[in-house]
Amino acid sequence: MHARAEADARACIDYGFHFCPSIEAHLDELDTWVKELGVSSFKFYMNVRGSEGAYLGVTGADDGYFWELCQRVARHERALLCVHTENIEIAWRLQARLEAEGREGLVAVGAARPPITEAENVHRAGFFSRESGCPVYIVHMSSAAALREVKLARGQGARMHAETCPQYLAHTEDSPLGLLAKSNPPLRTWADVDALWAGLIDGSIDTVGSDHVPRPRSAKTGTTWKASRGTPTLSMIVPVLLDEGVRRRGMSLTRMAELTSATPARLFNLYPRKGTIQVGSDADLTIVDLDLEREVRWQDLQSYADYTLWEGRRLRGWPVATISRGRVIARDGQLVGDAGHGRYLAR
Repeated sequence: MHARAEADARACIDYGFHFCPSIEAHLDELDTWVKELGVSSFKFYMNVRGSEGAYLGVTGADDGYFWELCQRVARHERALLCVHTENIEIAWRLQARLEAEGREGLVAVGAARPPITEAENVHRAGFFSRESGCPVYIVHMSSAAALREVKLARGQGARMHAETCPQYLAHTEDSPLGLLAKSNPPLRTWADVDALWAGLIDGSIDTVGSDHVPRPRSAKTGTTWKASRGTPTLSMIVPVLLDEGVRRRGMSLTRMAELTSATPARLFNLYPRKGTIQVGSDADLTIVDLDLEREVRWQDLQSYADYTLWEGRRLRGWPVATISRGRVIARDGQLVGDAGHGRYLAR
């Protein structure tokens, strides 16, 4: 397939595919994706209804489709359904009201998609998970309310996992960054930030992802409601966890390794090839300097985006080398690996 050939030629690290079923034909193709392509994780946007996903090229779906998708995924012992949780019908109504009132800014963005929109969808995803036997993974969770529903669903027998992202661990809706920090779900309050950190440390949250959206600064301009959603975050996962999690909040390095390596490898069917240090596993390692303090500059992050939410902040604890299958591919913030080193990971 074209995407595989292009990735084989360009990838510096190992990679896999992650499909987003959205039309009827995809339901019938799912078995083939698993058995022939080695794709075992899928994403469903509960918020994509009507024309909501047009800019992504994603067709709107409904709960009937979601329910059948859960049943199809449940047929495969190690498959996983990742779910974006936002009740878009509530959000549409709230946004229309806020726009009519002339409300602007990040606080208005959050008011249009308050925690109930996320928590309600988590509740429904948990019910579908329990009734179908489908394991569900809540992506980029942003609120204490959503985390509460994750815990309730697990207590009722749902096979539910959850991730959060660095932007939700370091920024809030009152950020001076303005529309640069507009994301989906939106930023919340410091109470939500504290709840997410507590969930990471006590095991309630399984992983830290990125939801990396490296759009340029120019896409973040215009009115509150037209500016693009999404922020560049991938390169900040390790520094944020080391500085705020390990240094300030007492997270152990073992727990950090579980969140960023061991648990993702298990959930996405890469363990023990990935996610552990043992004979027979790939020699994938990130070496960090716990005492290295740097000021964040977007130019140093080598992203397509020409900004970062952490611009000017001083963080202590940075990766200094990245090793992929025994080969150093990044050193001191510079990519030194070769295109084509990455291999496709059938899962």
